Amino acid sequence: MEVPLLKQLYEKCSRQGLVLISVSIDEDLKVMQSVITRRAMTWPQIGDGKGPGTEIARLYGAGSGTHFVIDREGKIAGMHRGSGGVPGMARLAERLLTNR
Repeated sequence: MEVPLLKQLYEKCSRQGLVLISVSIDEDLKVMQSVITRRAMTWPQIGDGKGPGTEIARLYGAGSGTHFVIDREGKIAGMHRGSGGVPGMARLAERLLTNR
């Protein structure tokens, strides 16, 4: 499950400038809010209730469990789907944070 790994990353790196934003592709915003509350996700969450057809999902090929690392210039530095990629994404984020 990627949420515990994302929580660790956020707690470790948010003071160094890491910004973590989750994009929900849930069609029911009440379900989205329930997940946020149940998993104690303290970083910003966005969702429009349009499901996988939401514009951000189409533009970036994002789906459930898609993670992006954005560099300081606002460019996508890395992307991975699924929880298996979170450790690699964390290493990339930490490397970008130390290369100011």
